[in-house]
This record gives sequence, structure tokens and C-alpha cells, in this order.
Amino acid sequence: MKKALLLLASLLAFASPSWAKVRVVTTLQDFSSIAEAVGGDRIEVLALAKGYQDPHFLDAKPSFIL
Repeated sequence: MKKALLLLASLLAFASPSWAKVRVVTTLQDFSSIAEAVGGDRIEVLALAKGYQDPHFLDAKPSFIL
């Protein structure tokens, strides 16, 4: 029991909040606008299809995996 409490106390002592932005990938720019409105400055958004592209004919690229 003492070991568990010691482990818990050490984890809480060294725990720090994460300040990294959450990365969001959307298929359409409409969805990226919604995500930016909801997430604000806490997220980083990338839309795969541009506004002038038809998302049904979007070619998959290896860079989309990243």
C-alpha cells in the first residue's frame, strides 16, 4: 500500500499539463472551419481537399499519411 501511494505521489509531482496543440485533419475546408471555430488556438487544422476540388476525385497521396 505504501508503494502504491509513493508511486501515485511521485506521478502527481512530476505531472505537467500538455501545452502542445492538437492536430486535426479534415477532408473538406468546411469541416476545418468548424474545427477551428470549436478548437480556437488550441488546435492546428489541415484540410486535405481545397475549396475548388471535388473530394470524390481526390487522389490519395503518401503525404496524407503523415
